[in-house]
This record gives sequence, structure tokens and C-alpha cells, in this order.
Amino acid sequence: MCPTTPLFRPQTTAVWLVFFCALVLSLFVTIIDLPGQDYSDASEMPHVLVLYSYDAHHPTAADTIDALSKGLQKNGYLFEIEYLNAIGNWRPRMRSAVGRYLAERMAHSSPYDLVIVLHDQALHLLLSEGKDLFPNTPIVFGGLNDSGLQQHAVEHESMTGVIGRSPLSTTAEAVRTLLPELSALYLVSDYALEDVYTATQLNELQQAAGDAQVHELLLHDMRFSDLITQLQDIESTAAILPLEYRRDQNWTRLPTLTALQLIVESSAAPVFSLLGAGPEAGAVGGAFVEGADLGIHISDLAHEVLSNPGGALPDPVQLEVKYRFSRAALRTHGISQRDIPGGSELVPAFSAVVRENPGVVVSIAIVLASLIILVVSLAIALKHRGQRNAELHAANEATEAAMRARSQFMANISHELRTPLNGISGLSQVLSNTELDHEQQSLLKMLESSAKDLTVLIDGLLDFTNSEGGRLKTTSIVFSLLSLAQEAVRLTEIEASKKQLTVDYRFEFDPEHIFLGDPHKVKQILLNLTHNAVKFTDSGSVELIATELPGNKGTVWIEFHVNDNGPGIEEEHMNRIFDAFHQADLSTGKQHGGLGIGLALAKSLTTILGGEITVVSRVNHGSSFRVRLPFTPAAP
Repeated sequence: MCPTTPLFRPQTTAVWLVFFCALVLSLFVTIIDLPGQDYSDASEMPHVLVLYSYDAHHPTAADTIDALSKGLQKNGYLFEIEYLNAIGNWRPRMRSAVGRYLAERMAHSSPYDLVIVLHDQALHLLLSEGKDLFPNTPIVFGGLNDSGLQQHAVEHESMTGVIGRSPLSTTAEAVRTLLPELSALYLVSDYALEDVYTATQLNELQQAAGDAQVHELLLHDMRFSDLITQLQDIESTAAILPLEYRRDQNWTRLPTLTALQLIVESSAAPVFSLLGAGPEAGAVGGAFVEGADLGIHISDLAHEVLSNPGGALPDPVQLEVKYRFSRAALRTHGISQRDIPGGSELVPAFSAVVRENPGVVVSIAIVLASLIILVVSLAIALKHRGQRNAELHAANEATEAAMRARSQFMANISHELRTPLNGISGLSQVLSNTELDHEQQSLLKMLESSAKDLTVLIDGLLDFTNSEGGRLKTTSIVFSLLSLAQEAVRLTEIEASKKQLTVDYRFEFDPEHIFLGDPHKVKQILLNLTHNAVKFTDSGSVELIATELPGNKGTVWIEFHVNDNGPGIEEEHMNRIFDAFHQADLSTGKQHGGLGIGLALAKSLTTILGGEITVVSRVNHGSSFRVRLPFTPAAP
């Protein structure tokens, strides 16, 4: 009989218990960390505006913004972050629209003491319109910018920053050095290269690739399954370099490292990476720029500028390009460690770590159980808060300060829970690609389902905590109301299909309407209401109606109705239906799930957007939720 590996090892359990205790301790240390500089009056604090070219899901956004935020907080600065949500290179019309939006914003706000711009699109905008948007305001730039733009910025009288070079051509040079017989270089990207990189960067890439042919595999033209098929046919003498690869033509999204792991396991050709964590996901490695380093350098420059108002700007700082490679991947593809660039870091491959730890599934379960306990504790604490509202009504300023600290704690811990939870999801997807017996597959499906449920709970708690604490800010971008409504219907149909329900909808507004506002919060309101309708409807259909109402000059009012034929709401619960954690009775949560914050969050978001929400219901006849929201037409 073959020897078996025990599922529970004392050493493994002890390691995870120590890890969990260290995580909790680090959270408390982070929360009680106080700013390093004291201002007696908030009005005296320097005010900083951060313009980030892309969205918050950009591969280096989290590390960069986290390090930058900590540095600004440590020095006692007030700051706001504006994500410009650029997709590829902006065309002049889009750049002008963003410029008009910022000009409108500045017309209704106090001047900033400093503006920080991250990456190409925001830098290009300020080089062309910065004097008009932010007159006499120093600007600190940073990111992986085009060399020409950086040169203009360095020569600008009111700019300094962190000079960074894209690791694209640097990694291509390393690929050609490590693979002398390289026949082709395949680039995996969400979008065409000319829509993401400048002509200068593409020329540098072609020169770095040498005689090897450069091919593009564009995810917006295919599904992930199609990509896997093409990767399997790539010759072993070629190399693969993923760039932006988070969604396919069906907008199926995968975490960046999960997608990279999928690419690695789908091809016999070596896969290189522009991410520092790439080798841990099985890639050979490559050149990368540490997002945290960028945030720290920019924070330090900002402090120098604000500490010497009106003085000469400090000299620009050069951002270091680092190299990191996987020992296991180098060995797999027959690449000698002596050939990698000097100073490179060597790390074990992620897949190898998984294979060398047979107790990994049990370890994941331990971490998941710990996360469940934390989330349930948060939910109980929030529910008790609602019961204590009457007692807290007469609380003094000290009690209010304690409540704010508590809300901040929940927001911080919810943010921190995301990282290990994403890791659990990634590990689950990696394990699903290995050979598992039937029982292991069943356990893995239970694990993935629990992780998804936890994600929904954490997101809901975080959004509600932010709205309750007044930290949920609105953004203002150009969007199509028709596209938004159609997307809400599509996502609702996915949930409804699980219960064999249909979704009826009717749009009674101008389909050409283009508005300036926050489409993400509008869609979140609609999805909270439609998912609530699906949850309480057992047969038939749910209905979404959007109607345009007569509005004031310059404002368009849209009225949304979400109808269901569920059990309805009893009269005694109508006045509290939008209260947080309120459910009709104790059996509601057990039968239908949830914590009772969906409707409360919908009402909070509606109020933030300047609208109103009401409900009409009859027991055994269903409910009808009505939302009225104002929209501002975008400038032509």
C-alpha cells in the first residue's frame, strides 16, 4: 500500500495560526498609525489632487495608490484621488472632454496646493492644459510615461517628477538575450498595441525583439478559451509576453495573476511577464517597475515641494527597473541562470510551491474559516449598532469620535480582507487546473462558492461603511444611459436564469442620451433593486422600467421602476424597509440569504446622487420600487 500524506500536519496548522495572528496585529498597527505632522486647523493642511490616468483595477494601481496615500497621510496632507478611466491613448476629443470636466470641477472648488499626475494620459492633459486648469500650481508627475512626454515635463517650469521607463522593451531585450534562437514574440493584450503604446515605445519594442517576428493576440477579438487554443499551437522556439489581459471579448474578467497562470499552463513556449509577481504565477520573469516604489518616490517629492512653497522645485527622480525570475521556470525551459541580467532576484515558482505542499487545500480552508469569522463578527457589530442608535443619539463629541474610528476600522479591515480572499480565489482556480479526484473537485467547488459569497458580503459591507461614514465619493464621466440600462438587464438576467425567471424591461427615454455623471453608482442602485426582486420572486418574471420625466432646464430626470410578484411587505415593516440590516422576520435571512444592507445601500446611493427612492407593496401581490434620479447632459 502506498504511504499517504496526513491532511492535518501540526507544523502546517501552527504556521497558519502564526500567520493569522500576525495579520490581525498588522491591521491594528496600521489603524493606530498617526500622521507625522500636526496641523491645528484642517484649513491649514495642504490640499493635494491626484489624477490617475486609468481605473482602480490597473495592474499597478493598488500598490502605487496605497504607498502614495500612506506617505501623504503620514505628512498630514489632505488629498483627493480622481481616476480618469482611460482605455488606451486618448483621442483629442476625449482629452478635451476630460479637460472640460476638470475645469468645471475647479470652478466649484478651492485651489489645490499640489497636483500629482500618474501615467501618460493625465500627464499629456496637463502638459497641454495645465496652465489653464491649475495656474501657479506645482505639478509632480510619475508612472511609465512616454520618453518624449517625460522630457517635456522635465523642461516645464512648474513640473518635477519620477522618470520611469516602460519595462516592455527592457523585457523584450532580456527575452532575446535568454533565447538566442527566438523565432517570434507573441504579445497578449486586451487592446491593439497602437491604442495603448506610443509610436516611440513600439519602435523600441521592435528593435529589442531583433529578427524575431512580433505578433499580437488581442483578447477583445476572442474568448479566453480561444486564446488557450492559440497558445497551445505556438512553437516552443517562440516566447509569450502578456501585457494587459484581464478581460476577453465577452468581458469575462479574471484576476491578473490567475489569467497569467492560465497562459503559462496553456503553452509549451516560455512565458515572460512585466509584473513583479509574475514568476510566482509560473512565468519565467522579466523586467518590472515596483508600484510601491513609484508611490513612495512621488510622496517624497510632494513633501519636498510642499515644505518649500514658492521655492525651486526638486530635481526629478529616476525610477528603478528591476528584474525578477523564477528558478523553476528557467530550469523548465533550459535557460541558464548565468544569462539573466545582473542583480536579478530569483524566486520559486508559484505552481511549484503548490505542488510541494500537499496540505495546501487544508491550509486554504483554515484561512477561509478565519475570514468567515471576521466577516460575521463585522456583521454582528454593525447590527448591534442599529440597536444602539437611540442610546447614541445624546452621545457627546468623544463618542462620535469613537464611532468614526470604528467605521474607519471596518473600512480598513474590509480592504485588508480583499487581498487574502483574492489569493484564495486564485489558488482555487490554479487547483482546478490540476488533476483532482471526484471528492477533491467537490470540496474545491464548495471552496470557490464560499469565496464568491464572501466577496459579495465584503463588498457590501465596505460600500455601506463608506456611505455611512461619508467617504463614498462620486465621480463624473461621460456615459450612455441606454448602455447602462442594457448592462443592468443583462446582469439581472444571469441571476434570474438560476431560478428560471424572466426579466421584462421597457425603456421610455431618448436612446441617444449621453450624460455626465457616475454610471457605476446608478448601475449599483439598479442591480441592488433587481437582485432583491429576483431573490424574493419564485416564479414568473421581474420587471425594470425606465421613463424620462419633464425636468428643469439643463437637467433630465429619469424614473426607474423595479417590480416583482414576490410575497410583498407587511405594513409594519414598510417604514424600516430601507434601514440597514432590517429584514421582515428572522426567517428571511435564512431563506433568501444576505445581511439586509442592499436596500439601505440603494437608498444611500440615491441620496448621494440627489434622487429619491420609494416603495409600494401589497402582501402576496409583490412590491414596486421607484427611483427618481437627475442626470446632466454631456457637452456635445
